[in-house]
Amino acid sequence: ILIFARHQACATLVRDSVKKRVFSDKIYWALVCGEPTSLHGNVNIPLQLQRGKWQQPCSIMDGGVHAITEWRVAKTSAVSGGVSLLEMMPQTTTRHQVRAHAAYGLKCPIVGDSVYYEPAQKLGRLTGHQAGYASAEAVAERAKIFGEDPPLMVH
Repeated sequence: ILIFARHQACATLVRDSVKKRVFSDKIYWALVCGEPTSLHGNVNIPLQLQRGKWQQPCSIMDGGVHAITEWRVAKTSAVSGGVSLLEMMPQTTTRHQVRAHAAYGLKCPIVGDSVYYEPAQKLGRLTGHQAGYASAEAVAERAKIFGEDPPLMVH
């Protein structure tokens, strides 16, 4: 983003605002598989980059980086085992933070996320959090609705 100021006072105001990170609030909308157990909350799970490709939960003592994401449910639907539209607001900036927190913290991976979908299912099986979106019927219904590989650009 490039900002031009017409007056010195405006330039100073913008410069100081950028230094104070006034413009740093980010809101992401995510269509996720399943439904979170509450309507809003915070995910506070430290993350550590694995093989330079994806994040994995890790304690701070073992090299994890603080990662906090505030979230709220905007809409839910029972279609194909349940999908939800979430508003996610990262309070820190860690690579793949929103994706990892949806999968590991909420156990609701983003639809079409090839990196975090399988680990979220495995975590669900290990913790007993069996969601309807993992059933064979739900997977088949999602494939009919969204196609085999949804045309998503996931960052």
